[in-house]
Amino acid sequence: MVEVIISAAIVAIGLTAVLQLLSSSLNTSFRDTDAIVAAELAQEGLEYAYNVRDNNFANGRPAFPTAGAFQFPGTAGRDFCGPDFATPTFVLSGGGQNCFPNAKQSEHRYSLTEIGDFYGFQNAVTQFARVVAIELDNGANPTQATVTSIVWWGGSNVLPAGVFPGVNADSIDVSQCTRAHQCVYTQAILTGWKP
Repeated sequence: MVEVIISAAIVAIGLTAVLQLLSSSLNTSFRDTDAIVAAELAQEGLEYAYNVRDNNFANGRPAFPTAGAFQFPGTAGRDFCGPDFATPTFVLSGGGQNCFPNAKQSEHRYSLTEIGDFYGFQNAVTQFARVVAIELDNGANPTQATVTSIVWWGGSNVLPAGVFPGVNADSIDVSQCTRAHQCVYTQAILTGWKP
């Protein structure tokens, strides 16, 4: 009887270790999956800016229009935008200072949720959030745009630590956008067009 109890205890200890290892492995897998999705969403935000620039060129407009219905963000400092896949343009609001209809500094405006085949913006707490920060080199006659697409996960209601250090989130520090902070980014400088 004692031998059976000792054997059962050894098996129980072994099973506990295996279950803990399995749980840890699953958690790591879920974190890695979130990081992969976030990286793709960051790239998608950058590609959208390329698409807007290319669409402007294809329709005979400047690559970065500074006024009108097709105005490109970033003419008055850095603008934070969210791609809207209904049309390849950025619709500026809030006195031309950002691309979101809601002017308050709320991270909910960056929340992403699956809408059909795309992730779209949702004014609620979601798993992923994205900001596309755009800054033109010249407000009057821009020749290039610096585009930074930042995605974080684990709850859109919590901004990643240190990434938006400004009081009203007008500045970014991409060196703080790390997997440890559940944040990834991609960045590019868009030029007017290749000859």
